[in-house]
Amino acid sequence: MNDLDVTGQIPEFIGNWTKLTILKIQGTAWRGPIPSSFSNLTSLTELLLGDISNGGSSLEFIKDMKSLSTLVLRNNNLTGTIPSNFGEYSNLQELDVSYNDLSGSLPSWVSLPNLDLNMKKTEDEEELKSVGHDKDTQMCMKRNRIIPQLK
Repeated sequence: MNDLDVTGQIPEFIGNWTKLTILKIQGTAWRGPIPSSFSNLTSLTELLLGDISNGGSSLEFIKDMKSLSTLVLRNNNLTGTIPSNFGEYSNLQELDVSYNDLSGSLPSWVSLPNLDLNMKKTEDEEELKSVGHDKDTQMCMKRNRIIPQLK
């Protein structure tokens, strides 16, 4: 559903398409929040949601999407923290959660060919050094602002 002239809220019924393997919603005038029913889409291998106005959702809906190889959630006004269970996404090759309102610790296991975080906040600079330590990782973190961890 790229570049379609559709408006309104993202339909909840899309979450009923449980055999769907690829979902791309970008360049539409749909607005969020992202329906909680999207958590039913556990067969997805590619999820690309971009430029959803009023996204205002957390990343909770992706917690069981462990078949994903591509996860692009760019510019959706997502809030909350990066899930700690991303280590269970063994097929994940591309992760782009840029231009959202995400924060939290970055898992040290992150080593993907394509990684675009551009998070507003992360806990400390040492975490950033351990992210994407694989020499083949392409990384973009230009918007990151280091927030000192309170102890």
